[in-house]
Amino acid sequence: MSKFTENIELDARIVFAAMRGGIDGVMEFAFNHRQHFKTANDAVERAKWLKTQSEDYITKVSEKAAKIELMK
Repeated sequence: MSKFTENIELDARIVFAAMRGGIDGVMEFAFNHRQHFKTANDAVERAKWLKTQSEDYITKVSEKAAKIELMK
């Protein structure tokens, strides 16, 4: 059983942060969104978890990340 559950919005924002700043972007995102993560390492662990998800879920997250990019 995974400690994470699907959250397309959160995962898309992690992907967007990674696209903009790599691991530092993910850590900054975690710092700025402490309501979701206790530590920056939790965000990194979620990013690793995301890589193991189904292609369908990854597609949904990618589409949402693209929408976030367009809104910026």
